[in-house]
Amino acid sequence: MNKTALKKFAASARTELLNQIALRAGMFGVTATETGKMTAATDHVVINNVEYPQEYKRAYETLVKQWKQQGFGQLLEEVAYTWFNRFIALRFMEVNGYLPAKIRILSSENPGQVDPDILLCYQESGLPVDVDRVRTAQQAGDREQAFRLLLIAQCNELHEIMPFLFEKINDYTELLLPGSLLHADSVINRLVREVPEEDFTQVEIIGWLYQYYISEKKNRIVGMNKGAVAKEDLPAATQLFTPQWIVQYMVQNSLGKLWYEMYPESGLIGEWEYFLKPRTETEYRREVMPLESIKIIDPACGSGHILIYAFDVLYKLYESQGYPVRDIPYLIVENNLYGLDIDKRAAQLAGFALMMKVRSCSRRLKPVQLHVHEFIDGEQISDAALGLFCKDDGEKGQIKTLVSAFENAKCFGSLIIPPEIDYDWFLQRFEELKPEHVGLIEQAYIYELREKLLPVLCKHKCLHRSI
Repeated sequence: MNKTALKKFAASARTELLNQIALRAGMFGVTATETGKMTAATDHVVINNVEYPQEYKRAYETLVKQWKQQGFGQLLEEVAYTWFNRFIALRFMEVNGYLPAKIRILSSENPGQVDPDILLCYQESGLPVDVDRVRTAQQAGDREQAFRLLLIAQCNELHEIMPFLFEKINDYTELLLPGSLLHADSVINRLVREVPEEDFTQVEIIGWLYQYYISEKKNRIVGMNKGAVAKEDLPAATQLFTPQWIVQYMVQNSLGKLWYEMYPESGLIGEWEYFLKPRTETEYRREVMPLESIKIIDPACGSGHILIYAFDVLYKLYESQGYPVRDIPYLIVENNLYGLDIDKRAAQLAGFALMMKVRSCSRRLKPVQLHVHEFIDGEQISDAALGLFCKDDGEKGQIKTLVSAFENAKCFGSLIIPPEIDYDWFLQRFEELKPEHVGLIEQAYIYELREKLLPVLCKHKCLHRSI
């Protein structure tokens, strides 16, 4: 793998994306100091004195909301990272033939062709796109607009399989998609031209690109700060890529040790270079557990390096037990592997890397239930909402303890010791909340619980599910 090329591309891509997205935001009047104005008419909206289709209204309102919540600089970082992740994912999938239609979206298989294959083959792609709009744009000579429509449609199609990475693009991320994507020096064309295609046959490239993308920001933050680091800068400041030999050592002496205790005569043990055998036979644990019941968690998973190697080890364990090959990859990601990180985009890449491991073992990709999430800050919940949700004061106390424990989850991450509560019991309680069967006031409490409590329960319960 040409890591010099990866580092050069990822670092410059971040700078270029930030600049291009800032220019795009400026088109809508959104800058570091203001957000511009929007006027709504019957069939269109006017933003920053330019007329746009009616569907831009909600996207612009969301953009302004995010600007107020995050600030301009953090907003640019978020959108740039979002599109970087998507471009990398699309490139990986097209090189390996994993896109549903098998049609390249960022490049062409024909070395002499300048435009991506999708611009020539969009009619047979099956993408959720208005074919007439694409054709009209092409006939008018607007290849950029045609490509934007197809790129967004491809992302939306992948939303059905990987919603954690390809969120439905109908909001401000679409508004801020950089322009001139077909230009020779665009981030997409540089990705295709500068990073060797053969490097994308290795799923580890996802982790390396993540490390290099964030490295410049990390160096700046660490070099400038002598004291506390802002919450939004923690993912970059604390980012550390684990070397492969350490990954192997950790997995072999946790998952591998458990396997050895159950099957000390297993031939797989001889394949583990860094495995340390117990000194005496009395250390063996002879009780055998089903493979599906083994839970492995990386509470600071980054881009998923440890989870990926654990997947490879587990695959061989399942094979040795005679499981059907077609079922193994899905059993692993749905039952065995869990990951958390304070960096939302890193957790997305970890999930994507696992999905690509599944696809490498399967003839097609189908939706699966991944257990890789970002840490979520707990928010205070009103007593009235807790009164609707909890059956007694004891349960109220447990929920308050839970929310308090994760109040600063985006700061402390894997350092948090979660409270001992029955997460599944409380998650089941949400099934009993029926907004359509109660009054407006109770509906408001249910929505509060779903917004503030449900994510904390769903995304943090895996902290109890490790080997």
